[in-house]
Amino acid sequence: MPQSEEDASVHETVTINDPVTTLKNDSEGDQPQNGGPDTTDHPQNALEGGESRSTSDEESQSDSDTEDEPPTVKYSRISKLPQSFFQRDSISCCKFSESRFLFGTHSGLLHLTHSDFSPIKTLKCHRSSIMSIYCNTEYFATASMDGTVIIGAFDDFNNLTAFDFKRPVHAVVLDDDYKTNKTFLSGGMAGEIVLSQRNWLGNRMDRVISKGNGIVSGIHKLGTVIFWMNDLGVTFFDINSKSELLNVPFESENQNGIRPDLLKPQVHFPEVDRIIIGWADNVWLFKVSLILPTAKNDITNNLGSIISSATSSLRPLPDKKVELERHFRIPLLLAGIVSFKDDQLLCLGFDYTTDLEMKFKGETPHLKTFDTMTGEEMNDEEVVIKNYEKLSINDYHLGKYIHGTSMPKYFLISATDFIMIEEFSLYDHYKWFLNHNMILKAWDLAQYLDISYEERLELGISYLNAEIEAGSIDDVGTKISKIFGPCKEEVIMNNNSDLHHYVVRQWQGVILKLINERHVNDNLIDNIPIEPRLDKSLYDTILLRYLYESDGKDKFTALLSKWDVSLYSEEIIQGHLETLVRKKDSNCAFYRERLIYTYLQSEKYSKAVPHMLEIKDKNVIHLLINNEQLIPQFTDILINIVLLPFDSPDLNGISDLSKTETKQIFKSSIRLLVVASRHISVSRIITLFEQNEANLDLNLLLLCFLEQLPTNEQTITEQFEDKMVILYSKYDSTKLLRFLKDKTSYNVEKAIDICTAQSGLYNELIYLWGKIGETKKALSIIVDELDDAVLAVDFVKSWGDVELWDFLIGYTMNKPNFVELLLQNYNALGDKYISVVQGVDDDLNINGLHRILSETLNENSLSLRVKKNIFQIVDDETNLYAKELLTIRDQGKVFEGNA
Repeated sequence: MPQSEEDASVHETVTINDPVTTLKNDSEGDQPQNGGPDTTDHPQNALEGGESRSTSDEESQSDSDTEDEPPTVKYSRISKLPQSFFQRDSISCCKFSESRFLFGTHSGLLHLTHSDFSPIKTLKCHRSSIMSIYCNTEYFATASMDGTVIIGAFDDFNNLTAFDFKRPVHAVVLDDDYKTNKTFLSGGMAGEIVLSQRNWLGNRMDRVISKGNGIVSGIHKLGTVIFWMNDLGVTFFDINSKSELLNVPFESENQNGIRPDLLKPQVHFPEVDRIIIGWADNVWLFKVSLILPTAKNDITNNLGSIISSATSSLRPLPDKKVELERHFRIPLLLAGIVSFKDDQLLCLGFDYTTDLEMKFKGETPHLKTFDTMTGEEMNDEEVVIKNYEKLSINDYHLGKYIHGTSMPKYFLISATDFIMIEEFSLYDHYKWFLNHNMILKAWDLAQYLDISYEERLELGISYLNAEIEAGSIDDVGTKISKIFGPCKEEVIMNNNSDLHHYVVRQWQGVILKLINERHVNDNLIDNIPIEPRLDKSLYDTILLRYLYESDGKDKFTALLSKWDVSLYSEEIIQGHLETLVRKKDSNCAFYRERLIYTYLQSEKYSKAVPHMLEIKDKNVIHLLINNEQLIPQFTDILINIVLLPFDSPDLNGISDLSKTETKQIFKSSIRLLVVASRHISVSRIITLFEQNEANLDLNLLLLCFLEQLPTNEQTITEQFEDKMVILYSKYDSTKLLRFLKDKTSYNVEKAIDICTAQSGLYNELIYLWGKIGETKKALSIIVDELDDAVLAVDFVKSWGDVELWDFLIGYTMNKPNFVELLLQNYNALGDKYISVVQGVDDDLNINGLHRILSETLNENSLSLRVKKNIFQIVDDETNLYAKELLTIRDQGKVFEGNA
């Protein structure tokens, strides 16, 4: 039964903060040794000696001042492992699983620890070096130079099973279902791949599935695919189909040749379907893909399925395929290979070129990264291990451990040393930037770390002060904005008023420092914050600076547009502008426009209007429309405001405009007048029109205004209807008749006088005379002025006055067109039709007189016949009903008498 040893110590790591670090051997007092000149751009790492301690920051700083970028990894020495790891024995192989770490030694010991390196058990499994360790969730297996394979269960360390193969065994792999079938694969110096399992009697049965191709250097398993390494290279074998999937030969270009059996092949599984193999200077990347099985395929993961019945004539097809994705050679003899960040490989080994003799011993190992796509070397760090001069390539191991979402850890293990390698974390980068005085990079990185905002801000301020002192002010505004910019989100997120005041005070202090030292440029000004707001005095200072600079007017204008008026002291800026305007120099227009802008921004509209009128700014009209409560303040100059849209220097040209042009040009002005009528009486507005300073004829514009007054408020315009009659008669007579019919408050007599004085207003006069009952005067206008017989007849019909028919007949018997129309209106004239016929002069030429009379007679005759027929129908129906009545009356009725 293998023996076990107890080691109660726990592990302790000493982190080397700086990438260039020497760990001294306190017992021997040796000085650090370098493994040779560093030929890359990356820092050299020296690890040497017994117990570890980190060097001072000053030593680290002095060696890395030339570096512009932080290293990719940092190193820690695991210093409190069981003593037997290095003092009583040396490690020959290792295995890292998710929950356990297993270490084999050259004396045959197997150390088991938890993932934090706290000991679980130490077992004496073999008499000589353990060459291979394999484990799953329940079992572990070791293969040794003593020719044995030991298999044990994690839950029962006292029950170990030994298998003796008589020759050194280099590799072992357990079946997934080892608990049931006790099957495993092994191989080694005998050059055979041996499948061992229990037969039906419970005895071990070995079956050789491959032989005769040299020493087996390694055996590995991924699902149903097993692969091994020997003189043929790498061979992949499918468990289910019992067939070879792929063979990749070992390659070497060294003039002395490389014996593959002298170098351990390094295997890593970065994903569930990918395999990385490094062997000597070869790197292969394989992908294992699934082939969908057919109904006849017998799919299993058991190694025992490799042995099939001799009587079986059917062999299932492979359900997996292996593809070589990439292969490249690297200038490194590999002692370990694992996947690294960003599609890279982390490789441990020794520098090797084809024109140099291989060296297996006494060299310092290198830790290099390569791009998996191109094979290009990305980084190179030389690592000095304890007693490296006594170690050969097979004494080194490289492992990778990932637990949950934590950062991967890498373990560099030699026969005498144990070093943990970790990617440089964000915090490591942060500290590195600080140590190398790269303050801005450290500040930028701090946002992703658990660093308070105040601490980060102080860091940024120190950077800004250093930049200012160094005179780097070209883009200082951008830098200030970058440093202080995140404060808004931070303050809002935490609702921290104290932080807000602190940020504002610091932000303002940096800017004022630059201003006081006259370090002012556009970049600084463009990046002065709007939110959070600084003190108004700061914005005032900058605005006034540009206002009084001879070449600062464009910048002053830009800042006024960019900054809200509440940012600066509006009274101060406006006061300066007012003073400059009163000087009336060549820049007066500029000052006035900026003054207007600030007044409008601060909603001091009453102060803006006079200045807007000075420069004839038409926008003042819309300003007053939108702020109508201001209109009464500008009643006396209202007409001047109304006339602003007329661009001609000669205002007399207004009288030459048509009504359409007037309405188009003065559309906004008319709207202003309508709004003004809510605050100023219409009579006052009319007076302003009639008494304008330029003594202009603005009656057409007045008419357009009066037309736009609300029609639902009759009382507004009824007192001005006489005025509108005059205006319509002069400027838009086409609308006069409708106005006269719709309105009732005008003086009819005055309207008649106006229409009589204005030629062509006959329809209006006809309506007006008719409105006061002077129908004969109205009819006379129709007959004499319009000569419109149809209108005349319609007019008489509308009045229904018999005397008016007599007047029309007597007044028009000498007019053929009137007589003709009268004769055609037999139904309207009635008895007077005879008078018309009799009054026709024999000499009067009437078109179609015979036809008209014939049609009238025919119509009368037809009407008479129709009436007679109707009378006959009525008479017949009356007789019928009379007879029925008599018949009913002649009929008797039955009455029942009283008993």
